[in-house]
Amino acid sequence: MLKEEFLKLTGLEEISDEDYKDVEMVYEDLSLNKENFCASSVLTNRQAMDWCIELVRGKRRAESESARLQKDLHALAVDVVLGYSELAEDEAYDVLGESTVVRVKIANRKELDERDLIYIANNLK
Repeated sequence: MLKEEFLKLTGLEEISDEDYKDVEMVYEDLSLNKENFCASSVLTNRQAMDWCIELVRGKRRAESESARLQKDLHALAVDVVLGYSELAEDEAYDVLGESTVVRVKIANRKELDERDLIYIANNLK
């Protein structure tokens, strides 16, 4: 929703760009159409809007942290497959899945073990 649409739908005359960014962040996170969102009481209650903004920001921080941790876990699992880490290779299979482990090994010219060969035989078509 554009700022101009928001102003028209709410009947407000002005909103700062910073405040509109906060409103937009909450709008994007809710599953309301713009008409219902603009008519909602949360917009008329600044305390409720601030609470919604903090919830959305917290959710986005958690999603960002989760994505970063997943990336780190994936990188660690690849290191295990490539022999750069002392962790058990079974853990790499659990994190990456057999398909990715086999692909990483082949791409890096690493030796395939019996488990890899069975996977290839069962999935090669």
